[in-house]
Amino acid sequence: MSTATIMGIKVCYFLINKDYGGMNFCNAFLEELNKRRGGVPIEYSFCVKRNDPHAVAIFDEKGSAWCAGGERAKIIKIAIPEACWEWVVISDYDGLESYYVNFCLAYFKDMNELLKNDHATIEDARAVKAKNDAMKTDYEDLIELEREHDTVGY
Repeated sequence: MSTATIMGIKVCYFLINKDYGGMNFCNAFLEELNKRRGGVPIEYSFCVKRNDPHAVAIFDEKGSAWCAGGERAKIIKIAIPEACWEWVVISDYDGLESYYVNFCLAYFKDMNELLKNDHATIEDARAVKAKNDAMKTDYEDLIELEREHDTVGY
């Protein structure tokens, strides 16, 4: 995962497509990615992990136009608090992608783990809820600012 610290918050980067037509990397991008990654080669765009540090680095070096496969692809880089990455949901409408952080999934995962503990109390459940509420409060404004930035012009 490609990460940085911005204003004291550790963020990670991921790539999405902001034009109709779908997320698609060009062959040169896939070749460069495979050269940097080593191991089993990736043959198709849909197999590239959006937060792959090599993919993000190639994007930073070469830009959207070089990385994109097809005239309609417009790849952009998004920064999001690293603590939220696990809950990012990317969806698309005719290839134009958007994302959001599903804080409910984080809450349900933590509650499910708590329920496996036979000695959990209602106070433990309240602590899980408070933790999730704090994460949402701490990061929601930053996520919304990034979303506003990535949709300018659409």
